[in-house]
Amino acid sequence: MSGTWLGGDTYEEGDNIRVWNPTVQGYTIYYYYTDSSHEWDGWYDMAGMNYFDDCAENAGGLEAGFNFWYQSKGTTSPTVTTSGAIAPEDDISVTVYGGAFTLLSNPFPIAFQPNTKTQVDWGDIKGGDTYEDGDNIRIWDASVQGYSIYYYYTDSSHEWDGWYDMAGMNYFEDVVPGGIAAGDAFWYQSKAAKGTNHTIKFYNPTK
Repeated sequence: MSGTWLGGDTYEEGDNIRVWNPTVQGYTIYYYYTDSSHEWDGWYDMAGMNYFDDCAENAGGLEAGFNFWYQSKGTTSPTVTTSGAIAPEDDISVTVYGGAFTLLSNPFPIAFQPNTKTQVDWGDIKGGDTYEDGDNIRIWDASVQGYSIYYYYTDSSHEWDGWYDMAGMNYFEDVVPGGIAAGDAFWYQSKAAKGTNHTIKFYNPTK
């Protein structure tokens, strides 16, 4: 990842990134440190000023399919560039945490529909006939500055299993015909018991 960051010698001055840690249900905050020598410029954690790559949770870098917040401290908008390509044979699997929120994103360069089984395998998803029972996804709606909430509906017949909106029980694709766009973030709330994690697999659309 590269870009033109605003740096500083404190968290308050440098640009921040906030990475959701599902095990503690909170954010780890990093800031872009610079000083006059520019010898040590880079991203460091706010808590102990440890270099990003040296933090245990970042040993493999930011995983595809996970997301983070970027807080710019400057007066101009920075441009963020990510490099690399996805091999045609690669699908991407991510872990969602039981009884908790996990911040995810669409990892592929086209939109996907949550109810399309050729695009995503939700794994051991927990369904129910109410919003309180079934797993949820929450998608930010900038027009209302709030989240649209969908839940995984199931009943004994399993004829209508799928993602529906909480407000009116409309099928996801009828509410959001364009799907979840490339790179768009969403929260996944698992209603399973705490510690009962499961894997979601996003299928590579270029295969």
